[in-house]
Amino acid sequence: MTTDKGGQWWTRSWNVVRGCSPMGAGCDHCWAARMAARFSRDAGQRLNLNKGERGFRNIPAGPFHGIAEFDVEGNPRWTRRVELVESMLEAPLHWRKPQVIAVSLMGDWCHENLPDEARDRIFAVMALCPQHVFVTLTKRWQNQQRYLADAKRDDRIKWGPGGTWERKGLHVFGGYPLRNIIIGASAWDQASADEAWRWLSQTPAAYRLLCLEPLLSSVDLSNGLRDRAGQSANLWVICGGETGPGARPCEWGWIRGIVEQCKAAGVPVWVKALLDDKGRKVPFENWPQGLQVRQRPEIGP
Repeated sequence: MTTDKGGQWWTRSWNVVRGCSPMGAGCDHCWAARMAARFSRDAGQRLNLNKGERGFRNIPAGPFHGIAEFDVEGNPRWTRRVELVESMLEAPLHWRKPQVIAVSLMGDWCHENLPDEARDRIFAVMALCPQHVFVTLTKRWQNQQRYLADAKRDDRIKWGPGGTWERKGLHVFGGYPLRNIIIGASAWDQASADEAWRWLSQTPAAYRLLCLEPLLSSVDLSNGLRDRAGQSANLWVICGGETGPGARPCEWGWIRGIVEQCKAAGVPVWVKALLDDKGRKVPFENWPQGLQVRQRPEIGP
């Protein structure tokens, strides 16, 4: 495993999908919904306030128009519209420096309103970028398992629409699972972690990730870690408290318990955030030494 003291577990994000909808208590204070709603303005005209200019100017619709909005009480919410962002699809092909890429932080790539054809195209790009490590996350664990266990998926990825993959050499695609993709499931308490483990264990993957953020209770990972005896090198756990407006409490003892369980099992763990009793983020250098843990798995051929 490798160690990194940086604040984020990823080095670059790839927001190739826009849109989501809640899947449980872990989504109650979704930062992505709030961010998306801020960029959901209607198209229209605005008074030109630039010095020396008069009249109105045209304002295009925001990138999340129709995808997220604020309700009458000012709370952000998703509309359940989900789409592939065509302009972002091939972006990783142009990133020469190897990156750890968070896939679609502003949308759920496993959402039921996103067609499998879009997922095929996303995976085709990841297959064409072995220099990068891609990390996917979803709370739709069952749909993720369904898609990744589909025996017809590889042919669809290889001969996907548009010809992009053939032009760039995907005719040598050796099939899934790919060694540069970490398949992740998000959970927030014991019940959701147990269910996430259950579906994740049935999901074909070279590397698997359980993300416990926001962590809303203590979580016993012993059953999941025990089921993977001898496979610890292919596992990763991320955990952290909730941040942002209305952040719910996360006891440091809950984080410590996860760190100790992962350490005993030889599983790399990344602690993302600790909060004080007023809900404020605590600077990393002020964390207890035993919680200053930010590890990634070794990804190899």
